[in-house]
Amino acid sequence: MLTRILKTLTLSLMLLTTLSSSSFADFYVIPIVKKMKNVVTVAKSGGQFSDIQTALNSITDANSTNPYLLYIGPGIYEITTPIQMKSYVTISGSGKDVTILKGAIGGNSMDATVATIVGANSSTLTNLYVTNSAAGTYVVALYNEGTYKFNVENIKVYTNGRFAYGIYNKQTSPIISNVAISTIGGDGSYGIYNISSASPTIDNVSISASGKNCASYGIRNSNSSPTINNARIEAFGYTLARGIYNYNADNTTITNSTIIGKGGSDNHYAVVSEYSYPLTIRHSILEGETHAMKGGKVSLSTIIGGGENSASCTLCVDGSGSAVGADCN
Repeated sequence: MLTRILKTLTLSLMLLTTLSSSSFADFYVIPIVKKMKNVVTVAKSGGQFSDIQTALNSITDANSTNPYLLYIGPGIYEITTPIQMKSYVTISGSGKDVTILKGAIGGNSMDATVATIVGANSSTLTNLYVTNSAAGTYVVALYNEGTYKFNVENIKVYTNGRFAYGIYNKQTSPIISNVAISTIGGDGSYGIYNISSASPTIDNVSISASGKNCASYGIRNSNSSPTINNARIEAFGYTLARGIYNYNADNTTITNSTIIGKGGSDNHYAVVSEYSYPLTIRHSILEGETHAMKGGKVSLSTIIGGGENSASCTLCVDGSGSAVGADCN
């Protein structure tokens, strides 16, 4: 018996020596450990949960010193009732092209009941694709009201409905970065809607808002003050299109962005500022089928389509590189 054991040990040592002297030298043994603390998993199979809201409900002790990660595996998850996020919980998918939250939620009230996801204080949504296509008057992908320290990053958004909203912000100032939004509306299409003192920071975002027989807005601001950087915003409307529409909005600032408003039968502008405090645009490209601008101030930018209604330009050029006047024409 001892002889057999010695032979086995000898063979094992020979094998290890061979591995260490070959291309398999970088060979690691990874121990299997217990489930990581404060990480909850959702998956089509093999996760702790298969339902996202049930997984969120299982988290009862998240706080500023005890945050959680809710990780969602690849796949399409059918969402029929709004997912309410939780404070101090980051919801992360496996990638914005592989984890898809497919909503079918609509209704006649513009509130959290018609959204796929509802934001929460001190939370983050990242690395997934959120959609909502439904009947009913209003359809929203992400609804965010009255929250603070809410982050949205590296996601895709799509909505299709009568009045379709990609992201709806009310009385909140989220950070929205690296987000691609597409909306199709029957009677109204809104990439991002900011209302009632919403002041989001919007960075590196692409928006395409189009309407079947309606008005389309890339970003609409009502009594709100967003900061927009490094964005590409396009609105294509059947009746009217507004790349960015400010109505009684305060001190909106836009830099390093491309804003386009085109469509069919009515007036189409890249940027419109009505009943608003100063709208400041720098280092951007504005292109409108009717006019590039209606109101507002722009500098060091390209203006394709001219200005209207007190639009003001400083050191700007047109599409051919020729200087435009102070009135943007």
